[in-house]
Amino acid sequence: FNDAISIKELGLRSVICAPLPSEDGPIGVLYADNRARLGAFEEEDLSFLENFAGQAAAVLSRARLQADRDRVRGLFSRYVAESVVEQ
Repeated sequence: FNDAISIKELGLRSVICAPLPSEDGPIGVLYADNRARLGAFEEEDLSFLENFAGQAAAVLSRARLQADRDRVRGLFSRYVAESVVEQ
């Protein structure tokens, strides 16, 4: 991060990030920064962020799966009876 323009322009002193993991690879990143203090984050902070990122990724994956199911259900219901859709 030392050469990142955004780090320099914003005057960030500490940065920490963790991937949002999924079975298919990362789906995003959680990021936090601190402008006031160099070395503001400790190993405990990274552990917390990684755990939080794992939980957030699980929630996002479930939401995406539900949205996909709803979409398929809606498409399927155009062509077959509701009783078949329910099965």
